[in-house]
Amino acid sequence: PSVHTQLCQAKQGSDQCSSTLAQRIIYEYGKRGLLESHIAASIKLYRTKRNQTLEAISNLFPPDISWTRPEGGFYLWVTLPPSVDTTSMLAWAIEHEKVAYVAGSPFYAHGQGKNQFRICFSFPDTNQIEEGVRRLARVVTHHIERLPESYHRELG
Repeated sequence: PSVHTQLCQAKQGSDQCSSTLAQRIIYEYGKRGLLESHIAASIKLYRTKRNQTLEAISNLFPPDISWTRPEGGFYLWVTLPPSVDTTSMLAWAIEHEKVAYVAGSPFYAHGQGKNQFRICFSFPDTNQIEEGVRRLARVVTHHIERLPESYHRELG
């Protein structure tokens, strides 16, 4: 088999079952009563990051943009005007602002979501969140400013 096939098979194997060592570590962690405090600390950390991301978006993004307020998970979704294609916008974002996101269309079966993107708030630290949202805001603003005049007239 090709190297690609072998890597895919190895990845499938690791996805189907956690390692015995990892399972044993988590078991001991729980048995010693450490899991509850870790979960509480994690909830606090990720809630803070989520709220910081939401506040930065609210302050920096153009007013005609919408976004989700996640109640769980590590991602939020941003929806742009229908004529903005976030897949093509991504290359510009990476080249000009050195920021990335996941375009929305791959999450849909029939071509929807082309004007949406998903961002992750779990990994970056608080300084990176602020700067990342600032860069995303510049990307979004740049692309919205280039929409047809009819779009801007509709906004009033």
